[in-house]
Amino acid sequence: MRTTDLSRLGTTVAVWAHPDDETYLSGGLTAALRDQGQRVVCVTATRGEAGGPDTSPEGRQQLSELRTRELEDAMAVLGVDEHVWLDYQDGACDAVDPALAAARLTRILRTSSRTRC
Repeated sequence: MRTTDLSRLGTTVAVWAHPDDETYLSGGLTAALRDQGQRVVCVTATRGEAGGPDTSPEGRQQLSELRTRELEDAMAVLGVDEHVWLDYQDGACDAVDPALAAARLTRILRTSSRTRC
């Protein structure tokens, strides 16, 4: 079995659209990084409130709260203790001003390269 040294990656900032993307798309890598003592910062654009059958404001709010708790649980399992919500509206990321979004992500990346978020 080959062991890969992930320490050369330094701090990893993972940016995802929805809660659960971090788990099913890169959970194994994230856990491996954390197992090797690497710093991982997760950024989630939305709370995933548009992903359910109940499109009423109440239904969207309930789903948002559920997915927020699920993401917190997943972060604990993966060993990630740094997380940033962008709190964009689910299903409307294309309406976000690209310059403003890029500026926010740039701040997160700069902060992450210097210190804990």
